Amino acid sequence: MRSSIYTKVAPLKVGVHPSAEPIPPGNQYDLHYRPIRSKVVWGGVYDCAWFQMRGSIPASAAGKHIVAHVNVGGEGAVYHGTEPQSAITLVMSYIDKLQSGVGKTIIEVAQQAEANQDVQLYIDAGYNGYYGYPFGWGIFQYAHLCVVDDELLSYYYDYLCVTSLLSTITVKTERARLEQLLDQSHAALAASVEKASSILKPLFEGQPDESVAFTAVGHSHLDLAWLWPVRETKRKAQRTFANQLSNAARYPEYVYGASQAWQFEYIKNNTPQQYAALQQMAARGQLELQGGMWVEADTNLASGEALIRQIHYGKEFFRKEFGQEMKMCWLPDVFGYNGNLPQLLKKSGLPYFMTTKLSWNEHNRFPYRSFVWHGIDGSQVLVHMPPDDSYNSAGSPACARHAADNYTERDQAPEGLLVYGIGDGGGGPGEAHIELVMRQRSLAGSPRVTPGSAIDFFEKLDQYRNKLPTYYGELYLEKHQGTYTTQAANKAFNRRCEYALQNLEALCTLAWQKGRDYPQEKLDAWWKEVLLYQFHDILPGSSITRVYEESRTRYEIILHEINAEREEVMCFLAGGDSGFSAFNPTSYHRHEYIRQNDTWYHANLAPYGFAPLQELPPQSELKFGDDSIENEHLRVRFSDQGEIISAISKKDGVEFAESRLNTLRLYRDKWLFYNAWDIDWKYFNKPSQVLKAYRHEIFIEGPTVVRRNFYKLGRTTLTQDVILYADRPIIYFKTNCDYHETFKMLRADFDLAVNSPFVTCDIQLGSIQRSTGDSTDVEKAQFEICAHKYVDLSDGKRGASLLNDSKYGHRVKGNRISLNLLRSPIYPDKKADRGKTSFTYALFLHEGGCGTETLMHSYALNKPVILVNGQIDVTSLAHTDSPAVVVETIKRAHNADGIILRLYESQGKSSACSLHTIFPFKEAVETDLMENELGGIDINQLEFTPFEIKTIKLK
Repeated sequence: MRSSIYTKVAPLKVGVHPSAEPIPPGNQYDLHYRPIRSKVVWGGVYDCAWFQMRGSIPASAAGKHIVAHVNVGGEGAVYHGTEPQSAITLVMSYIDKLQSGVGKTIIEVAQQAEANQDVQLYIDAGYNGYYGYPFGWGIFQYAHLCVVDDELLSYYYDYLCVTSLLSTITVKTERARLEQLLDQSHAALAASVEKASSILKPLFEGQPDESVAFTAVGHSHLDLAWLWPVRETKRKAQRTFANQLSNAARYPEYVYGASQAWQFEYIKNNTPQQYAALQQMAARGQLELQGGMWVEADTNLASGEALIRQIHYGKEFFRKEFGQEMKMCWLPDVFGYNGNLPQLLKKSGLPYFMTTKLSWNEHNRFPYRSFVWHGIDGSQVLVHMPPDDSYNSAGSPACARHAADNYTERDQAPEGLLVYGIGDGGGGPGEAHIELVMRQRSLAGSPRVTPGSAIDFFEKLDQYRNKLPTYYGELYLEKHQGTYTTQAANKAFNRRCEYALQNLEALCTLAWQKGRDYPQEKLDAWWKEVLLYQFHDILPGSSITRVYEESRTRYEIILHEINAEREEVMCFLAGGDSGFSAFNPTSYHRHEYIRQNDTWYHANLAPYGFAPLQELPPQSELKFGDDSIENEHLRVRFSDQGEIISAISKKDGVEFAESRLNTLRLYRDKWLFYNAWDIDWKYFNKPSQVLKAYRHEIFIEGPTVVRRNFYKLGRTTLTQDVILYADRPIIYFKTNCDYHETFKMLRADFDLAVNSPFVTCDIQLGSIQRSTGDSTDVEKAQFEICAHKYVDLSDGKRGASLLNDSKYGHRVKGNRISLNLLRSPIYPDKKADRGKTSFTYALFLHEGGCGTETLMHSYALNKPVILVNGQIDVTSLAHTDSPAVVVETIKRAHNADGIILRLYESQGKSSACSLHTIFPFKEAVETDLMENELGGIDINQLEFTPFEIKTIKLK
């Protein structure tokens, strides 16, 4: 039947101009094209080519519907000048194979063709692999003009829809009835399409299954990088939007959704006609802007402030460009969701949240598909996981039935979402998707499916909120835990950039108050690029080599530019004064040491304050022996292999080491299908290798006593300085590693003389407690956990906090804290984590439970004091009188009408405090996270609920 839909009437003469990198549209008319035949290779993975196709419509096809049927062996867009008009792709899923043209291979030419009408097409193509995986060759297949039998095309989808319905029927008599109808209809096709269609027509006007109704929205989830570089994502976006504009013109009831503002900004700046068409499509209600974020960012690794900026830039773009206020957070494919995300969403005006990823759990089925999610502060958002468990649903009756049967809350809330299409360059929904969806409004015995928007669905679901189950805390994904560690360099750059931008904003705010222009455009550009690299296949470490080579280069440039701007701001503030001072970019009082020109200095710094450097006097409390180092707080002894075998508090003689601390161990990290993503959940039971120091040095340097250990195993070398500062109960591990392993994982293991049923973990603007048990199915599944600046194991009397400056992956079971330092997968980047890297972690040994001291020291490790060439007479920009309430952010307001101070309660307890600041103001106003004003506030009488975030504008 399908072979009769398109009848060849004329060939197209094809020429190709291949290139390694894209040749920008507008240049296609000046290229030299060489002829190419069917089955000829034109490029490899990531190669590009322009195709020129010429032909003429024969007189026999005059007045008929003509299309070009084209398969260039890759993805492509038809261009007129510099603007994409339509798009084609390879087969990317099983539903593509069922398309009338097999894949997206049909290019419209004329609804009523003219005899001898010339046809000329220019297609910008790329080969990005087989089914998206980076191997194979771009091989040209065919290009010809065809007449379309539109009646047969429509009947084809009638038949396909009923066939899909048949696959869902389990009752024998009903199956027999449908099979008979299909046989009768197919037999009637010999007489006429009309007669064949009439036999099936009653099924499409039947009684649907009313137990649940689905809102169907088209979707084309597009990873901004993954198995292709960012440059190819830009072309994929143009192709996808071209395809969806064509769909919208063809199907007036069709609704398509897209979420990432970054893509739209690229289209705006590069293909303005396409962008204008998208704006018109949105105005008609056929394009739903689903975003709420700049990109679909990872929410395990990005900082709290970065996630706020993700939302700010995303919402701001859609508000300014489309006049729409986003209400949804759309993160279908992110690898878990931190416990403070509900507060960030709720206070940013995003009360609805969509994901599908938790259906990927490997060990325990996530119990709900619609639920109310409570964050660590008590904030609530309404969550829906489309019960087809996919954002690439085929949209067929079989998918609708699976969704209905899988929908655990359909008795409480008989509304569900069906998200259909093909992403990642598949061009979104194709003809088959849409034709099937449109036939399911009243398909007999099948759930009702209606085209519509996700926001309309959420507003319907909200009516059932009180009947839905509740889920508390993080949404932990029982898969992809390797993404907490893979590509360590990018994770380190990301954290440095996050804090460098916040530091710069605080200093620029002070300078703005003193008359310097605030560099908002520069800050916006830097933030947006850092946020781009937080995309959920870049920052987690699951992209190809080129993505990391390019992003690391850009990170270095961004940091250089930020530091250069900071130096200019410091020069402005210092005003030419001589000498050196330091700036403390944290919310805590600090005593810090600074080495300058081989001389050690120290400074006492108030929160967000400046202080002059004072030359450091000799330190008498530092000592060392053959196997030990000590300061006024700790006595630390080492084994011959370099491990710590004793760490004693000199105050009370308490031993913190049960056996050994800081055992550097290489674990087997075996090949798994999702190699960069996944870790064997029983890796710790497998044989491992302990790194043994082959020599060491011990020395005192200024305020520190250092044991320097040297390790070598195969081609991997590691040098680690174990450092005690004179006045801190903290052991620092400053590490330089040249790493050359494959399928190995380097971890630092600490077996502590501390036992607790839970571990406290630093997360975005708060903390979360997780079980240290390993007996229940859930505990076993959470064999690796994500934390930011610290994890802490405390028994109430004493405890140990493991701090870090760039790591996220931890295992904390029983009394062992294991910090994941480096991995060595081979796919999709065979170079992942190899080479030279530097990082620091530290062990803070303390009395009592985990408290503000742990947080203070973790900030100090991540935000070192900034040296100032000159003197700046500012004691403190802002601080509170409660150590539990952290001043996280100081910046100019987005609309330049005041200064923003963002604070949060860090200890999970109600707190009251005063906020003190040097900034003059007439009025203090509380705002939401998007800086919308909520009402006046007295900064001398602030009250916080547990983990509450407050944003205050000084006007």
